[in-house]
Amino acid sequence: MRKNNPFSISNEPQFNPLRNEAADSPSGLTQPVGAPCDLEAAAHQSVWDEPSLATRFAGAPPKDALMYANWLAWRAAHWPMALSWFVTIVAGVFSTPFAFIVYWLLFANLGLMGAAIDGIVAPIFVELAKIALPFWIIEQRPFVFKRGAQILICGIMAGLIFGLVSGVATLFSLQDHSSAIQILAASGHTGIHLICSAISSIGLYRIWLGPMQEHRPPRASDGIRFICGAVAVHLVFSITFAVAIWLAKVPQAA
Repeated sequence: MRKNNPFSISNEPQFNPLRNEAADSPSGLTQPVGAPCDLEAAAHQSVWDEPSLATRFAGAPPKDALMYANWLAWRAAHWPMALSWFVTIVAGVFSTPFAFIVYWLLFANLGLMGAAIDGIVAPIFVELAKIALPFWIIEQRPFVFKRGAQILICGIMAGLIFGLVSGVATLFSLQDHSSAIQILAASGHTGIHLICSAISSIGLYRIWLGPMQEHRPPRASDGIRFICGAVAVHLVFSITFAVAIWLAKVPQAA
C-alpha cells in the first residue's frame, strides 16, 4: 500500500496514535495530529457515533472519545452570544442576494414558457434558496444559533427583504394595469414571501432542535414538512396571481 493513502484506516482520528493535548478541548478530549481533518470534521465522522457502537450494543464509549455530542456541547459553550447575533443578521441579509441570484440564473429570459415556469417552478427554487444559508449553518454548525428565535428572525428577514424587492419589481412590471392592481400585487408579493419564509423558518427551527436537545447530527426530515408547506403556499399564490392577471387582461363583454 502506498504511503499517505487518504482512504487508509490509519487516517481515522480514532485510530491515530499521535495526540495533541489541549487544555480547552471538549471534555478533556484530544485532537489528532496528522489526521486529514480537524476536530470539527472528526466529530462529524466519529466512529463512536456509528450505530454498531451504540451503548446498547457495545457499552459506554471511552471517557475521552470524540463524539458529536460532546463536541457540540463544547462549541456551544464557547460560542459568544454577540457573534451568534452577528451571524444571524448577516445570514438573514445575505440570504436575499443568494435567492435572487438563483432566480435570475434559472428563470430569466425563458421566452414563451417563461410565465408558466416562473409561476410554477420558480417558487420551489426561491423558497429553498431563501433558507439555504441558515440551513447550511444548522447542518454544519448548529451551535451558531443560541436561541430558536434567531432562526425565525433570520428567515423572516430574508423573506421580508426578498418580498420588498419583489414587490417593487412587480410595480414596474404591471405599469399597464390600474394603480389598485399594482398596489395589491406588490403587497401580495411582499406578504407571501414573508409568510412562506416564516413557515420555512419553523421547519429550520425543528431541524435545529434535534442537535441542541438530543445531541445528535441534524436531520432535514425533522422540518421538511414545514418547508414543503411553504413551497405549497407559494405555489398556490403564484398560480392564483397569474390567473388573476390573465383575467384582468381579458376584454370584458359589453
